[in-house]
Amino acid sequence: PAIGALERSFSKNPDTVIKYAEAFITAHRKFNILTTLKHFPGHGSALSDSHKGVTDITKTWSEYELKPFKSLINKNLADSVMVGHLFNRYLDKRYPATLSHKVIGNILRKQLGFAGVVISDDLQMEALSKYYSMKEIVIKSVKAGCDILIFANYFNPDKHLPKKVISILKQAVKNNVVDKQNIENSYRKIMKLKEKIKSPAL
Repeated sequence: PAIGALERSFSKNPDTVIKYAEAFITAHRKFNILTTLKHFPGHGSALSDSHKGVTDITKTWSEYELKPFKSLINKNLADSVMVGHLFNRYLDKRYPATLSHKVIGNILRKQLGFAGVVISDDLQMEALSKYYSMKEIVIKSVKAGCDILIFANYFNPDKHLPKKVISILKQAVKNNVVDKQNIENSYRKIMKLKEKIKSPAL
């Protein structure tokens, strides 16, 4: 698996992952550092790299990959959750998780009860950019439920990228393609998350 081969996970055992994640998150919180759980709904069994193209986990993914997310959410240890560009036709027949309201809205929000900030993985990765335009990616990720959109902006750096993304969203709201309330709800969640950060004692 792509994640395990690069040692990007604590373990293949979800209970071990939970144990180390709890310690990691708790230690960071002592120094007012927020953490992000990733990659929802589970990248551990993926055999390919989403940096390079579609990562189809339909045949390898199993529900036990949700266990660490569920446990950490229930223990109030999930400051935010990053959704991966992972396609599973049993979860959504059409879209990868980052663009899927079925994955974010139904599984992460409703099934697991996560009410915090949802962050996209890098929206310029080839798992998306090969198949969707920038406009489609921005609009679909917001409508799916992402609160923060990540753009690494490293292959072909564009200093105007933030303005372009904002322009896409403004036009989408104006045309009633994106609900303004969704943007405002995301803003409130982000500000609430920031309130958790307090100046550490010197």
